[in-house]
Amino acid sequence: MKTQTRWEPKVGEDYWFVEEDGIVNQMSFFFRNAWICRIHVRLGNCYRTKREAQAAAKRVKAAYKG
Repeated sequence: MKTQTRWEPKVGEDYWFVEEDGIVNQMSFFFRNAWICRIHVRLGNCYRTKREAQAAAKRVKAAYKG
């Protein structure tokens, strides 16, 4: 089984994430958003592409529900 490492964007770089309701959204990794960006990274809810985020949407939505 392949181990997946968490990706963390650089400051100013765009990334994709999944909202609690399963909607895929994009954000820039900026200082003013650092708290939410860091949460996305820590939860493993931070993706390089929209396609990667869409592929993870069902899993992430289920995790939000607990």
